[in-house]
Amino acid sequence: MTKYVFTCALLVVGLIAVGSVGATAETPAVGTVAPDFSLATNEGTQAALKGLSR
Repeated sequence: MTKYVFTCALLVVGLIAVGSVGATAETPAVGTVAPDFSLATNEGTQAALKGLSR
């Protein structure tokens, strides 16, 4: 029973923490140009946002 209560309490705390992370970010207006950025892929190369445009 104690394990169940602890698991539920941990789940509630985790959900509160995750929910509060996005609350402080400002949502951009529709039509706003996204900033250019790049991330590393699983293969170790860089993938940039500007490389994904049509």
